[in-house]
Amino acid sequence: MSSSNDKIRGTLYIVNTPPNSPNKLHACLELLQADDHLLLIENGVYWASEGLSRSLQELPCPATVLECDCQARGVVSSLPTCSDGGFVDLTIQYPRSVSWF
Repeated sequence: MSSSNDKIRGTLYIVNTPPNSPNKLHACLELLQADDHLLLIENGVYWASEGLSRSLQELPCPATVLECDCQARGVVSSLPTCSDGGFVDLTIQYPRSVSWF
């Protein structure tokens, strides 16, 4: 039996597409709801760079960037970062995930 404190969360959206193919990110952004979470990984972390992150400022849900991918690409993120362990935690917290590759 679940307690009254348990909350079913929405969907974890994982985006790895770079800014030179914006259609997938924009399609993903249209689906986001308040109980979802957006995670940028691999080449998707470029969206979190200072000049491009404006498109992510008005999201209805939290957004984070995978820290090791930022470091590997020299991206200074304007969004909060998470570790590999944080990525695993997100996959546990959200009952569904959708990858945009």
